[in-house]
Amino acid sequence: MKRQSGFALFAPLLLGAFTATTWLQHKPPRLAEQSRQARALAAAREALIARAANDANRPGSLPCPDQSTDSTGFANHPGDGKADMLVGNHCPSYLGRLPWITLDMPPPRDRAQEVLWYVLAPGLRDDDSAEPINSSTATELNHAGHSEVAALLIAAGPPLTRQGRPSHTPGDYLEGWLENSPTRTYWANTSPSNDQILIIHRDEVMAMVMRRVAQSLRHCLQAHAASSGRFPWPSPFAAANGDGWQGARFGRIPLSQPEDSAEKRLAEIRAHYQESIAALAAAGDPAHRQEALNRLATASAWSANWLRSQRLVGETFKRLSDATTTPLADLAQKIANALNAGKLPASDGAAIRLASTQALPPLAALGEALPRYGLDALAWNALHTGNPPPPETLLPTLAGAVTDLQARSTEFAGLDTAQPRPSTERLLAALAAIQPALGANLELARLIDTQGHALGDESAPIEALLDTLRRQAIADTVKNLATFNEQPTEKNRQIADRSLADTLSLARQVASALDNMTSLSGAQPATAWPMVWAAGECDFLTEPTGWWNNNAWHDSLFYQVSDPLAPHLGNLTIPGRQGLPLLVIAAGRPLQGQHRPSARIEDYLEGSNADASRNGLALTPSPTFSIDQGNDRIAY
Repeated sequence: MKRQSGFALFAPLLLGAFTATTWLQHKPPRLAEQSRQARALAAAREALIARAANDANRPGSLPCPDQSTDSTGFANHPGDGKADMLVGNHCPSYLGRLPWITLDMPPPRDRAQEVLWYVLAPGLRDDDSAEPINSSTATELNHAGHSEVAALLIAAGPPLTRQGRPSHTPGDYLEGWLENSPTRTYWANTSPSNDQILIIHRDEVMAMVMRRVAQSLRHCLQAHAASSGRFPWPSPFAAANGDGWQGARFGRIPLSQPEDSAEKRLAEIRAHYQESIAALAAAGDPAHRQEALNRLATASAWSANWLRSQRLVGETFKRLSDATTTPLADLAQKIANALNAGKLPASDGAAIRLASTQALPPLAALGEALPRYGLDALAWNALHTGNPPPPETLLPTLAGAVTDLQARSTEFAGLDTAQPRPSTERLLAALAAIQPALGANLELARLIDTQGHALGDESAPIEALLDTLRRQAIADTVKNLATFNEQPTEKNRQIADRSLADTLSLARQVASALDNMTSLSGAQPATAWPMVWAAGECDFLTEPTGWWNNNAWHDSLFYQVSDPLAPHLGNLTIPGRQGLPLLVIAAGRPLQGQHRPSARIEDYLEGSNADASRNGLALTPSPTFSIDQGNDRIAY
């Protein structure tokens, strides 16, 4: 029975194998062609999505098709596998061959051994004019009832009647056509046609792009914490102006942070920088030198970002003080003219009242800026002039001067508009009473302006030194040390040693300049000092025209931390993982019922990720996240 049973099982297998072999003998060429074509389409799809996700300057963008560019100078010709060059702000054609060389892949061919054809969505072209490119970008390409198409891949197949090949004409390969209206549509001819079309949707591309952006942000936050010992306070929904909020655990990337004192934080950065120089000077073997160079690069990034923040504060104070001194000076001139003339016509009184009204709002704005940045121009000026410290800090001094000016201006306005109008003597006396308060405000505004200039004047040259150090000296030293490590000749050793010495010399110049900075003297606690990133991995956040800012990713990226002041501690949870200190989450395009911009988490995230505890100040947000919720993408 067992032998029969075994044979009974084996016989059908033999019959099946015989039948399959006989069948395959008649079918393999077509099956093999179709299989190769399917693999080519899949490989091309993966290459395009990878290209979009890994684009260094515009994540989410795609290259032009290979169709029109014919330039010997650029070594780019139709059908050579290279993407067309842009003409103006657009691809010369949005329908052409797949640029396989540009995508760094083997030529993907259809079953007729022709390179695949490709339709690009104009909204995702790799050009400044297409920005912002992000998860909500309109692609401007439709096909077969599908909107928001990112790209189409087309396997043309063998030629049909009246198709003459080889050719650079799409109609000799494709039975469909691209309608070049403002929103393009690719129409497929259903009969006769042997085209096979693969649709790549925007959401397919953006899912990978969002992961890339979220991972870039996670690496930045981790590097910042490793360097500074803390995560930045997030900017929760309830915070104004993108400010980081002390105590918040969930929010967007902050544009500012509360600081105990700008002067104290600069002292911390100085010490960190000096330690990195000492470590490099003491490093002997290649491994320790490389580690020390990395430390110096991180310390240099932190220092450069701090100086940038100081320069931004200086520019803000210069702008605010300029906006204040102009109307104050105008008011002072009008009052001086009236007092010198010894008379005050009604029209001049009205002009002075209007000038008084116009002078007060800029003064209020200047007063609001002082606690944000915590700088005290009075204390700074006393130090620089050798005078004793002032009895009162700048903020209450300015507030008192503004109150005095407002009171005296109100008194004058009451007299000037009285019926009957008082005597000229009384009006001029009221005007004269405004002058001391006006002078006090002008003096303070000009003093703040002077400190604002000092902040920029001290920062700019050190920023230039650090830029040379980071982008040239350290990079050259790393390269020269690697060359010596691979080829340990005497010549290479001398080059590496000289490069290292030059780097140390430049770093010591920076350290000396940092130590001599005094423009922050007398700083008070700041509620919103501009965000200072402590690692080079965060450079993309500070580049004014970089991919992060140009493509408006800030609004749709969030992060949550367990404890910003203890980055090694973790209580965050996702399925399969617990005890995480940091999660970064990217919100996809708005789904049905979501409206942006918004101050509600449910307009950005889905399911448990949109827990209401993440609204407001997010002081105690839920520690639990889900991975497969809507179109959210999480990096952890």
